[in-house]
Amino acid sequence: MNARDFRQAYKTITEDHFPDRLEISFVDKQSRQTLLYEKVTWSISGQSKGLRYGENPGQEAALYKAVNGNLTLGSVTCIQPGRYLASDLELLQSGKHPGKTNITDVDSALNMQLPFRPPLCPRTSSSISDLTPGSLQEL
Repeated sequence: MNARDFRQAYKTITEDHFPDRLEISFVDKQSRQTLLYEKVTWSISGQSKGLRYGENPGQEAALYKAVNGNLTLGSVTCIQPGRYLASDLELLQSGKHPGKTNITDVDSALNMQLPFRPPLCPRTSSSISDLTPGSLQEL
């Protein structure tokens, strides 16, 4: 594969065959908790698609967000709809659909900051590129 074809592979949106909605139920003797998820898509230049590709170009991937239901285990509510670490707009880069690695980078950057959250450090910033930590600083 020449360099031009290699770059083009990362720009190509892979069609996925994942369902538009997922339903996951947690059932015990006394109750049933059901969470509903919808596949995230972005509309860019008139093209509505989900993730550009998975771990590598050519691999299918999908990102889902909770749209209803809460998961409560004991006294802890773990999953609630509308509470996202990054918004749809924040995941867009340079006007193209994000890939799975972009989502993993956001997750890793936020996890790097967990030990430095308030009150220890009121504001921090981190940078990650292709799963490689770049920096972490207090603002």
